[in-house]
Amino acid sequence: MSPSLADIRMFEIISKILDLFQFKNNITHLSIYRDDGFVLFDSSEDNLMTFFDIANTIHPLIKFTHEISSESIQFLDITVFKGERWEKMQILDVKLYRKPTDNFQYLERTSTHPTSVFKGFITAEIIRFRRSCNNLKDFNKEVQLFKSKLLKRGHYENEIDNIITNTTKRERKQTLKYNYKNKKAAPPLVFATRFNPAFKGIGRALRKHWHLIEQNRNTKTMFPKPPIIAYKRHKNLKEYLTNSKMENNMII
Repeated sequence: MSPSLADIRMFEIISKILDLFQFKNNITHLSIYRDDGFVLFDSSEDNLMTFFDIANTIHPLIKFTHEISSESIQFLDITVFKGERWEKMQILDVKLYRKPTDNFQYLERTSTHPTSVFKGFITAEIIRFRRSCNNLKDFNKEVQLFKSKLLKRGHYENEIDNIITNTTKRERKQTLKYNYKNKKAAPPLVFATRFNPAFKGIGRALRKHWHLIEQNRNTKTMFPKPPIIAYKRHKNLKEYLTNSKMENNMII
């Protein structure tokens, strides 16, 4: 419950600040995500500073830090800035923001994972770039940087290019929509096992011989559709060397 409780508490604090802030009508936009905020303010910087003066007196243990700019500002993983659209239509632009400490430690291709894992995280990252960049030029720049870092981690160029081609076909509006799940739909049949490179053809083998299940009257009723292959995580080195009982004793 802590994320929800944090949101409620932050809403209470912001409401108190706004009640005391005499220039609140000059706030044209206010967004809050957990303990990060984004404000568009149509007045002087001195007037805006009174907002933070009030904010830092609301609670003795809660202090607000801030960054102010008339050109660009970072919020979460995007940079909001005045670009080409601002000059023409007075609309702000957005692009991806990377921390200076980002060391691009993507999963190495030699790691023992199903192929779907590599494809999945590459696809997800490109979708994030598409969502975070409204300008195609900024988007292509991020994709090329991402590709160069993947190649250094041992990924194959032809695999990367295929994923990039398929993923970039999506319109940006598509990536910004929330996809609602059909909660009434029956849960899928899942065949769960631990991944081993020697058994990577298990899904293909199941589909090839699924007709044997369909030909049997009992199994056909029990398993109306082929299963989804899901892989459970193996124990890592830490779990082999220690266990929860030992950790609890160490804490005590």
